[in-house]
Amino acid sequence: MSFGFNKKIILDFMKDKNLSKSKFCKLCGFGMTTLNKIMNDDYSIHIDVLGKLSKTMNVEIKDLFTKQK
Repeated sequence: MSFGFNKKIILDFMKDKNLSKSKFCKLCGFGMTTLNKIMNDDYSIHIDVLGKLSKTMNVEIKDLFTKQK
């Protein structure tokens, strides 16, 4: 079994909170480049970024991943 990053959780959070990408990045404490790389699967996500995402969205780090077939 493999796992992939759950981009939908970010998109849903931004939509629910009516946040632009820029505002979301400011809340998380990282730049637009990091978010764009995450969303385009062009980024090996560092643990500090996972921590910032989970804290900002009030989710557990495990929730940031999905099971893939």
